[in-house]
Amino acid sequence: MEILIGRQPKPLTEFAKVSDGNHASISDHFSDSGIPYYRGGDIYNFYIEQTANPLRVPEAIYNLPNIKRSHLQKGDVLLSIVGAIIGNLSLVQTNTKGILFKKHGRGVAEK
Repeated sequence: MEILIGRQPKPLTEFAKVSDGNHASISDHFSDSGIPYYRGGDIYNFYIEQTANPLRVPEAIYNLPNIKRSHLQKGDVLLSIVGAIIGNLSLVQTNTKGILFKKHGRGVAEK
């Protein structure tokens, strides 16, 4: 703690881009094929739970302008902010195209 003495706190947003997930109602577009769509409940032990049958959305939904803010990238840190799994963290370890994250989480990425 001595390292903090005399230092002024700074908001996390000075060091990282902070965003919450998708706010669009796209559950009507879930399908058996397409882009994986992950939610806060998919975060376990610092990883996104890779289920055998994740929710998916069509590529056209993935490419919508209001969904692009929810695309995950390698190095993003996810924090679940609702439900029984509140506070769980996950590190996105790959640049797998199309991973989306529902509004049940918050992403932090290096600026």
